[in-house]
Amino acid sequence: MSNLKQGLSLTGGALLYSFLLLLAASLGLSLVTSSADASVIAQASNRTTQSVASGKLSMTASSDGTSAGWSTSIVNMAPGDIQYRYINFTQGTGGATSPNLTITDSTPTLLSTDASRGLILTLKSCTRAWTYTIGSSTVGTCGGTSTTIFGDSLSNLRGTNPFGINTAANSTTYLQLEFQIDLIDAESVTDGQTPVVSPTTAPSIQGLTATLIFAVTENQRAAVKTNQ
Repeated sequence: MSNLKQGLSLTGGALLYSFLLLLAASLGLSLVTSSADASVIAQASNRTTQSVASGKLSMTASSDGTSAGWSTSIVNMAPGDIQYRYINFTQGTGGATSPNLTITDSTPTLLSTDASRGLILTLKSCTRAWTYTIGSSTVGTCGGTSTTIFGDSLSNLRGTNPFGINTAANSTTYLQLEFQIDLIDAESVTDGQTPVVSPTTAPSIQGLTATLIFAVTENQRAAVKTNQ
């Protein structure tokens, strides 16, 4: 009986020892696996957001200050009369290049088709707003740098013309438009009848109307590369 207990005790000890070995092995495997899964992570980011915005290729034309600009008609002009109008052209945020001005007459008459008579248009730009008084006969003055963009008969200017305005982003060009009627022949009207042109027999330029459209186009500026 004593031997049997001893055998059982030995057998139980062996089983317990085997169980402990298996447990240790299991714990060791677990430790190795945990070590293999461990890692160190570092991260950095900008403290403030990076803003990237596109520019806007645009252009607006508006009457300058108290000038009538293009909003009202010019009427009852006689040869030698001069009418001044003031227009501002402002660029958008995109910047531009190669501006062109196309002038058309939707109802062509001698005022816009005769190169030696009719309307003469002179266009000047200024780097600052023009100084003028509405209703005054004193010609407006430029307090900055003035440039004559063109001055010619409307007949020669109909179509597309290079337009020397400031195309830098957010810039404004201040324009003075001068309208004048040129007359090289004498005209006479008797008893309200049809005007007689002398010495030629050309048609009269009296009682005519030019209905003008000024359209400006420009292109996107050249692409640039910048380190900053």
